[in-house]
Amino acid sequence: DFYWESLRAALEIDSIAYHFERAQYVATLDRHLDLTTFGVSVIHRPPSALDDEAGFVRDVRAWLAGREADLRRGMG
Repeated sequence: DFYWESLRAALEIDSIAYHFERAQYVATLDRHLDLTTFGVSVIHRPPSALDDEAGFVRDVRAWLAGREADLRRGMG
């Protein structure tokens, strides 16, 4: 998982194996709600997203650029 404090942005790598049981799944949803409530933008990606490293980096950079633009416009 990653957190960019200046952008209030969090990236979580969430696997099916970890979320196999209901309790873990609900805990992730609750954490997402808590972070969002505090103004953090949260995205979730599966571990398989790392298989395409260039695509993963491109997607994350685009998301972070969008987050930065939103914050500059006062939308975050």
